[in-house]
Amino acid sequence: MRSPDTLARAYPLSVIIPAHNAMPEVVQCLQALAQNNLAETQIILVDDGSSDGSSSALEIFSTLDVPAQCIRLDPQSGPGAARNRGLESAHHPYLLFLDADVVLPEQSLDWLRDSLDL
Repeated sequence: MRSPDTLARAYPLSVIIPAHNAMPEVVQCLQALAQNNLAETQIILVDDGSSDGSSSALEIFSTLDVPAQCIRLDPQSGPGAARNRGLESAHHPYLLFLDADVVLPEQSLDWLRDSLDL
């Protein structure tokens, strides 16, 4: 098995998270994501017309060296349109779509990359 950093370079990943009025869930999702190896990872939060400040949850990443961006859709366009808009902004060839209420365990991204390295 290759090291996690070697796998990250081999399998750069864009994580796309669509959200609508899901501030508490987005915060938990991003906090859990921050506990993973984020080397070669791009985070894209697509705020689908939220009125609860969901997009401000990306402040969690302000001190990390992780490319993170928030795309705001206005008016609300639905989860499919939010995912598609995130896909348009993805820079990496490997994609992970997460719902805002998904809390990834530590090392999930390493496990994912390891499974790609068969």
